[in-house]
Amino acid sequence: MVTSITVDTNFLKNSSMTLKKIEKAKKEFWIANTLGWLSVYLVNIFFQTNVFTENPDAYIYSVIICGMSFIMSFFLRWVLLYFNVIERKFVHTIILSALLMIVVSLLVIFAYTPIIDYFFDEDSFKWKYIVHDWVNLAPSFFNWTLIYLSYILFIHQRKLTAEKYEMSLELKETELANLRNQLSPHFLFNAINNIRSLILVEPERARSGLLEMSDLLRYVLNYQKRKTVPLSEEMEVVQSYIELNTIHLGDNVQFEVSVDESLNSFQIPPMSIQLLLENAIKHGEIKDKAKVVIEVKNQTDFISIQVINPGKLLTKSDEGIGLKNLKHRFKDIFKEKVKFKIFEANNTVIANITIAHD
Repeated sequence: MVTSITVDTNFLKNSSMTLKKIEKAKKEFWIANTLGWLSVYLVNIFFQTNVFTENPDAYIYSVIICGMSFIMSFFLRWVLLYFNVIERKFVHTIILSALLMIVVSLLVIFAYTPIIDYFFDEDSFKWKYIVHDWVNLAPSFFNWTLIYLSYILFIHQRKLTAEKYEMSLELKETELANLRNQLSPHFLFNAINNIRSLILVEPERARSGLLEMSDLLRYVLNYQKRKTVPLSEEMEVVQSYIELNTIHLGDNVQFEVSVDESLNSFQIPPMSIQLLLENAIKHGEIKDKAKVVIEVKNQTDFISIQVINPGKLLTKSDEGIGLKNLKHRFKDIFKEKVKFKIFEANNTVIANITIAHD
């Protein structure tokens, strides 16, 4: 029962939105529609009075026919928009539009024929005349429908593009929010407590820890709106992160960092290697002087970034929100040149990113 109420509500909402769109387009539609049917009128009286027969009644006939068509085209437009014909499958759009065009042109004929018979005392309400008039009028409505469908298709595509752009902006905002929240509250809580415990025992080390935390937080705040940062700056924040974790973990872990200096200016997403390191510490077996290795190498065909930690890949940790976001950020920058994988080898877990050279 709840589902049906939701569907009905959405239908009414969509219908009201459609009506609202019709009202907004009224000025443009009036201008284009008036010029279109005025052109049909002028063409019709030219052929009626100059080519086929010198028929002065053609002026009045054409006014009635084009006037009725002008009015009926509003109804046709309303139907096309109300039932969202353009958003249906292509075949359905063509069939529905053709049926509507046929019905509307016939309605125009059945509407103006009695009027002409009344004012001109004629008996044109016969099937042969109706078919003849429909053959003459149908191409005008066919062209009208084709032009208007093309127009609303253009508007529809522009709307989809705008919505896609808006979704892209929302995604970027989400990514920036994730970046701002990259440092977990648990890590910050431990770091603050560790520094506080060192103030009386090792004040110099406590002071150093505060500086490292300040640098780390400044990095997060300064680069949350940047798409990429130089590798050298990323490694500075990684070093700060290592120092703070060393205070907390003590001798239980050894960090080994190896970075090719030729890559110092290479641009990567901010907080990317830090995230890999955080993931290694969080999920790795950090005990008994465990070693965590961070390597950035410039190979012949590619650049390799990897973080190695002891442990086993028991779960699909590479499907976490943070790492999924990291994959997306690398893909956004390097497209198909980047490959990302996490695997287990010799009782270690390796998070590896490779970026092919141009």
